[in-house]
Amino acid sequence: MLDFSLIIPLFFAIISILLSRHFSHKLEKIFFMAYLRVTLQLIFLAIFLQWIFTHQSSFLNIIILSIMIINAAYVTHGRIREKYSQKFLQQLVSLIFVLWPMSLLGSITIYGKDFFIAQFYIPFFGLLLGNSLNTLSTGLDFYTTELRKNRNTILSLMGIGASLEEATQEIFNRSLRLGLNGNLNAMISMGIVSVPGVMTGQMLAGTSPLQAALVQIITVFFVLAGSYLGLLLALKMVQKKYFTPRGEICF
Repeated sequence: MLDFSLIIPLFFAIISILLSRHFSHKLEKIFFMAYLRVTLQLIFLAIFLQWIFTHQSSFLNIIILSIMIINAAYVTHGRIREKYSQKFLQQLVSLIFVLWPMSLLGSITIYGKDFFIAQFYIPFFGLLLGNSLNTLSTGLDFYTTELRKNRNTILSLMGIGASLEEATQEIFNRSLRLGLNGNLNAMISMGIVSVPGVMTGQMLAGTSPLQAALVQIITVFFVLAGSYLGLLLALKMVQKKYFTPRGEICF
């Protein structure tokens, strides 16, 4: 049944590629690589996790989580158009210092003493990491691009007495809002427009709807807070990289 069920989504995948080619949207290669990568990556992940789940080890968990977070920092690094030194390191630091404690607290809240069992903690960590990745890449890309674009405006504001924070406050706030828009929109529509993924998975596993809703609420609270704190830390580090302690522009 599972193998046969792949035929329908495969059909629509092919249709999207053909339509893009027919209308010269130039997305067919991007679509093809996206479909191919997600298929191979998820199959590999399933095989790998199956092995991890049958060989429970805290050491293995730490190695896997470290690989995940390094890869997330690398992906975020590649999605930020502006080039500046220590970009990768800054993303890595912001993810480590926010996600590790947030994911541990969240997993303890939901799973109790079983919080570090691989089949519980790794998916929860991945959920927080995926949301943080999108938040960081969107917010940081906008922030660094806008700083360079509005360089003269920032200089003018600082020239008439504005502090560094005052001169860049609007760009900073817009970067935060833009980065968090996806999470906020999902939360606003959750339970009205859509049944969220964690809640759906819990109910499919036999959990009562009320208990599943509670787990979903806990999850989205940690996701939003973690994404916000991660982006806030990353923006502050970029700000220190772009400006000297005396407020002079370094870009």
